[in-house]
Amino acid sequence: MTTLRLSSKLLKVTDQATAHLARHCPRLHHYKMTRCMTDASLAALAAGCKQLVVIDMRRCSGISEGGLLALLAGCGELRRLLLPPSLRLSCAVVQQPRCQLQQQLIEEELQQQTLVML
Repeated sequence: MTTLRLSSKLLKVTDQATAHLARHCPRLHHYKMTRCMTDASLAALAAGCKQLVVIDMRRCSGISEGGLLALLAGCGELRRLLLPPSLRLSCAVVQQPRCQLQQQLIEEELQQQTLVML
C-alpha cells in the first residue's frame, strides 16, 4: 500500500494505531491524517515510513514543531506537508535547509500553509 486516506469525522485513529500502521506499511508514500494525530504519531511515521512523500495534516490540531522536525529528520523523501492554518512555525522549521513555506491568504486570514521540500 502506498496511499492511505484516513479523514472521516467519525474515524478516531490513535497514536497506537498510527504506530502499528507505520510498522506494517513502510512503503507508504501519501498519507492524509485524521484530526486525532499528535507528535507521537508523527514520530512513529518518521521511524517506520521512510518513503513518505506527501502528508496532509491540515485538520490535525495535536501537532507541534517538535513533531514536524522529527518527521523532517526521519523522512528524507518528503516533498510536501499540508499543515493546519493554526500551527505557528518558527525559524527552526522554516529554515530547514530544504524547506520552503507557502501560505495561502484569503482576505488577510491564513487559509492554508504548505511546507515544500526542495
